[in-house]
Amino acid sequence: MVASERREELLSSLGELSEGDRLVISCRYFLEFSEEETAATLGCARGTVKSRLSRALVRLREVMGKEEDAG
Repeated sequence: MVASERREELLSSLGELSEGDRLVISCRYFLEFSEEETAATLGCARGTVKSRLSRALVRLREVMGKEEDAG
């Protein structure tokens, strides 16, 4: 039950992110692409994937934190 609720929270939080944030997170964690595969898919450099992913995860944590505070 807890895992299901946490999954719903994660998916809801992802919906609040920009498309770019959702894409980089999805490629790396849901599709399990390597940094190189993600870079090729998104048409950018590997270093760009790393920086975008880092920033996207910060934003995701912020959104999830707000939902926990509200809940």
